[in-house]
Amino acid sequence: MKKRYSLSLVLILFCTYQLSAQNTCSTPYLFATGSTYSYVMDTGVVYSDTTNDYGCLQSTPNPLWLYLDVCISGPITLNMQCVGSSGSGMDADFVVWGPLSSSSFCGMDSTQIVDCSFSTSTQETIIIPNALTGQYYKVLITNFSNQPGTVNISQTSGTGAACDTTTIACSVVPVFQQQICKVTTDHSVNHNIVFWDKDPQFFGFYNIQRETTTMGVYSTIASVPSTDTSVYEDVLANPMIQSHKYRIETADTCGHSMVAPAHQTIHLLTSSNLATGYPQLSWNPYQGFSYGTYFIYRGATPSSIVLYDSISASNTTYTDVNPASGINYYAVSVIPPVPCQPSRSFNDYSISNLSPVLFTGITDLDLSQIVISPNPAQETLTISFGEKQIENGIIELFDLTGRLVLTESIKNENVKRLELNSIENGCYLFSLKSENDMIQKKIIVNK
Repeated sequence: MKKRYSLSLVLILFCTYQLSAQNTCSTPYLFATGSTYSYVMDTGVVYSDTTNDYGCLQSTPNPLWLYLDVCISGPITLNMQCVGSSGSGMDADFVVWGPLSSSSFCGMDSTQIVDCSFSTSTQETIIIPNALTGQYYKVLITNFSNQPGTVNISQTSGTGAACDTTTIACSVVPVFQQQICKVTTDHSVNHNIVFWDKDPQFFGFYNIQRETTTMGVYSTIASVPSTDTSVYEDVLANPMIQSHKYRIETADTCGHSMVAPAHQTIHLLTSSNLATGYPQLSWNPYQGFSYGTYFIYRGATPSSIVLYDSISASNTTYTDVNPASGINYYAVSVIPPVPCQPSRSFNDYSISNLSPVLFTGITDLDLSQIVISPNPAQETLTISFGEKQIENGIIELFDLTGRLVLTESIKNENVKRLELNSIENGCYLFSLKSENDMIQKKIIVNK
């Protein structure tokens, strides 16, 4: 016989065991109808699963998934009330499917919908007319208001019941806003790394969320158990393209969760001053903790960058007036006010992406006479030197990691054509060297 289950909202000592704190259709939270449950409603989360029929719901923002394991057949009526953090009511909607063969079953169709509401009411009634013993019913609740708050659910009538089959002790540490220690870039793999300092007594999951293409809207990209090392490597985001914002949702095994403020990485852009040729740096501020200084790193190769200079954090631009001849690689970093745990962090700073600049102090070539077209290029790139003829020179093309991908010599020519059949789409550094001159330019290949 399955055990009936009660839950105190004042002091939670036991809770239902969840397969994963990453609350999804296949890993919902268990709901036992003998209990009153209170869940924190997510905000800014997009749900794009199209395998289920969502009935009357026109959208599924900020989803909360629950399931009922029926142990007594009969009708079940639930009351659902949504309250915002300000104390006022908030709009939440729901759909219920069943009966289902398991709690992890997804791909529900319209014939399995037993109740659905898209009402603007802050209080809803969920009705399962005839719950069947040994079967499962799944409930999706959406936070349509997209406001922070809670949803409270309890059974108000009906002879049917959904029961708990197993209980475990909850974390002795309550859910709190787990702060990110830092987000940085690992240049060896060109990935962003998220670090956080966990409480060893907390038991649950850390859901890593990254901002989507819509400002303020986040999606969960990973769920890390509290027993694992508190570090996550984002293998999909490319630090060379843009900065990224991350936040952590801390969720215990009872389904309670809180979301902490986001951290944003530094994205560095480099260019050459048209008059002097000096490397110019510009970047966006790091967001997530306080700091007073930016540290400038420079090196001749990606693996040899070292601390080169530092400036006040009131600035986000920098010009290197003493660059080394050739390609210079730059990065910008800040130092967190509280160091991350040394066992998990390979350095003490949060550093940007690497960005290269080609520099030479020789400027005899007349840039106004040199035309590189088309840019973006497709199959062929044409370089015209105007009235000047290059007697002996070399053209080199580098990718953004500094790898030489193409080289061509110039012999008594004033026009040179480069075949780009073997060059992949992307951004490249074009270098033209003669006996006394050197210029550089960024080009794009887009076939």
